[in-house]
Formats: sequence, structure tokens, C-alpha cells
Amino acid sequence: MVLVLYNDPVSPSGRSVHMTLRALGLDFEWKNVNLISSENRLPEFLKINPRGKVPALVDEDLKLAESRAIACYLCNKYATEGTKSLYPSEPEKRAIVDQMLYSGEWMWEEIYIGYLRVRWVLYYGELPWFHNTDGVREALKYLDDRLKENAYMAGNHLTIADLFAHTTIRFLDMLDFDEYSNYPHMKAWMDKIEALDYYDECNNGKIDKVKEKYQALIKERQKQ
Repeated sequence: MVLVLYNDPVSPSGRSVHMTLRALGLDFEWKNVNLISSENRLPEFLKINPRGKVPALVDEDLKLAESRAIACYLCNKYATEGTKSLYPSEPEKRAIVDQMLYSGEWMWEEIYIGYLRVRWVLYYGELPWFHNTDGVREALKYLDDRLKENAYMAGNHLTIADLFAHTTIRFLDMLDFDEYSNYPHMKAWMDKIEALDYYDECNNGKIDKVKEKYQALIKERQKQ
């Protein structure tokens, strides 16, 4: 049975899982779940993930949600000798990857909830919290400092922690963020991620339509 990924490509965490699948060289079936149209609240999707969140994965009888859990599962089950460094099995190395995955959730909170507030702009008539850039810059500095000593977040090899952190950082493009050059170690790391042969397939152009709507709503509300 083919792996089935339920996702909306606008989702940063969903794109991280997409990149994990490609990094592992896995074939899968894509089932699109349009968040703008609330397809994630349809009964058939709620049978896959009762929380109504993307991404979700079906692997035979297993129905799995939560993006980081999905990525870890895929690596645990399907990694080969050539791809096992994505989520290493050695306890010490894996602990560092897990640490970076959890710190990535903090970065997501600072960027998405504390600054961009995409859901609140699209559905609840709000504006981004333009004043709240300190948390964003703190997250970026944390990552930049981490990358002074290492080529990647958890050492000198690409791991799933890098894939998740990168899609989080790049979501700042929703507001045309232009401060990446202030964090040179992070910027060099971003360039390496974006040079991956599967990066464009998983990421390029995926947020454009939602970004257009998001920015149009902001401009409209700022005129009021």
C-alpha cells in the first residue's frame, strides 16, 4: 500500500513532511486538503485526524497526525543506510535532533502566533502584530548562534530539524521579511537547504495565493 499524505502546501509543517518524504526517497500519494475552503473540517478528513490539522499520514492501517511525529515515524521505519542521518538512531545524536525539533516549535510560536498571525488575519479581521518583532529576532539570533559552530542545527549533517526550522523561518516571507542578511550563519544555512534537489518541488510558489490574500486584507484594514 502506498503512503498517503494529506496536506495543504501552504502549511510550513506539511512542507517539512513533504521534504522528509523526498529526502528519504519515498513514493507517496498526495491528497490535497484546502485549508482556505475548510476542507480540513470535512467528516472524511476528521476520520484521519480528529483535530482537523494538516499534515496527516496514512500508512496501511496507521493514521498519524502531528508533523514532527510523522517525520520521526518515516525516518524510523523507512530510513536506509544513506538516509539514517536525517534522524540518527544513536541516543546522544537523536537527543540533539529532538532538542532542535522542540526549539523549532518555540520559533514557530514567535513567528506565526506572536508576529504573522496568519489565521487571525485571514479569518478574524485582525492585523499582524507588527510591534512584536523582538521575539522574531530572538528566534533568528538563537538559530544564527547555533549555526556558528555547526553546518546544520544538530551538527554537520542535515536532519529533519533543519527541514522544520527552515519552513518556519521562510514563512516570514508572508510579510516580505528582509532581515535575513543580519544573520549570516543562518542565511548560509538557508542557502544550503534551498539548494537541496527536492526543495523547489516542495516549497516554491506554495504560499503565493495565500500571501496575496493575506497582504490584501492587511492593506484594506490599514486604510480603515
